[in-house]
Amino acid sequence: MPRRRNGFTLVELLVVIGIIALLISILLPSLQKARSAAKLVQCLSNLRQFGNAQAMYSSQWKGWAIPSILGNDNKANNRVTWINNADFRKALSVKEWVPPQKGKAGNGQKNRFPLGMVCPEAVKSEMTSNTNGATLQHSYGYNFTNMYKLPEGATGKAIEFRGIKLTKVQSAAQKLMFADAMALNIDRKHSNHYMLVPDLTRRGTPRPIPTSTRTSRTATRRTRRAATRRSTSSSGTATRKR
Repeated sequence: MPRRRNGFTLVELLVVIGIIALLISILLPSLQKARSAAKLVQCLSNLRQFGNAQAMYSSQWKGWAIPSILGNDNKANNRVTWINNADFRKALSVKEWVPPQKGKAGNGQKNRFPLGMVCPEAVKSEMTSNTNGATLQHSYGYNFTNMYKLPEGATGKAIEFRGIKLTKVQSAAQKLMFADAMALNIDRKHSNHYMLVPDLTRRGTPRPIPTSTRTSRTATRRTRRAATRRSTSSSGTATRKR
């Protein structure tokens, strides 16, 4: 009687391993895309919650937007950033920040939000997280355009912060409110690339021509016009002589 095999041969095992490796190489990119899409959904959900909190704050404070920094005292400890604004945190159901006072330590919640409310791609926020949460200033930024003023001739310490009403924002649908950022506050000076929103009504965003290029082009055009006029006048003189 022929012997019955009880196992696989080496060739069969290598074929099975090769098939498994091929399937993993096919499925791995799809899993990566699915993971990235899940992170994007979470990030957009966080930004949507911030927008809802802004609406709740505005409704509570008669149309005023969350101030980027509350308090004009030059001492940094007396200023409250939008991240630590009590009503903003309350609208997001985030634990309120209690600053340190005389003889008493704070609750350690300064700039910290639950890890689930931080962008999943914000590596620095995740690395600096602790039991009180993760630092939000390394994850999201707030557009504070026209929310501050520096008196003429004054230094940076004399910046005067002011609020702005949401109804006063022109073309609000084309403005950024919150965005993924490595800066606490963003505007054209601090984070210019966040403000380069493409015009969706056109196929491409026109690039501004530098002043030096414009000048050289204008001079070239003038030179060409002058040359054309000279050639025209010289041809007319030659015709008359004939």
